[in-house]
Order: sequence, then C-alpha cells, then structure tokens
Amino acid sequence: MKDSLETPAKNFTRMDYYQMALSILMVILGPVIIVRSLLSGFSILALIVGIGFLFLGAYRLSFVYRFLKGQKR
Repeated sequence: MKDSLETPAKNFTRMDYYQMALSILMVILGPVIIVRSLLSGFSILALIVGIGFLFLGAYRLSFVYRFLKGQKR
C-alpha cells in the first residue's frame, strides 16, 4: 500500500483552502501587530508574536506556492 504522502493530491480540499486563508491572515495580522506594538508603547512580547505570525504565515504559503508551481509542469 502506498503512503498518501508519496502521491500528491490533484485538487484542493476545503481544509486546504481553510489553511491557505489562515496563512494569508497570518501574513496580514503579523505586521498589524508589529505596527500597533511600536505605536502604542514598545512590548517585546507583541513584537515576537507579530514576527512569529508573519514568518509562520509566509512559511505556510511557501508550501502552497511550491505545490502550485509543481502543478504547472
């Protein structure tokens, strides 16, 4: 029996769209948290959370980009 990771899916599922939407929101929310942190009094925790959201969202979207790039071939 083949592992499901060996054969990539051809179509996106609802869960894939949900995760993509969350990743996009993370990329948007990260800079918002950073800017609000800097404008309303510096907080290292808010800065770390903002940077974390930004990079985690970008990291997750990189998988989507690679998947879509691989499908074009």
